[in-house]
Amino acid sequence: MKFVVTDDFKFWCSTFVISGKMKEFEQNARVELCWVDQQKNHLRVTGTVDVSSGPEKKRELLRLHPGAKGLFKDEHDPNLVLVEVTPSRVRWKEHSFGEYHEVE
Repeated sequence: MKFVVTDDFKFWCSTFVISGKMKEFEQNARVELCWVDQQKNHLRVTGTVDVSSGPEKKRELLRLHPGAKGLFKDEHDPNLVLVEVTPSRVRWKEHSFGEYHEVE
């Protein structure tokens, strides 16, 4: 999943309505996103997911994430789901066995 970060610090990505993730999101809206960069630094975002966005947000997602345009016709495509993660905790650490640092 490729995420974009909005100005209000939400994490957005697209998925298909038939994706197995959708059933998981319905059962449990709590998620954790994890990234590791080329230097093996870690970023972890814990939050809740919302998949109820309307066409305005979907249009903005397609603008922010050009790669998704090739997958969906437009913001009204019935297969398009905008996955919006609202962070409750953000942590990072450098490549080491050290502790994570909280991001305000």
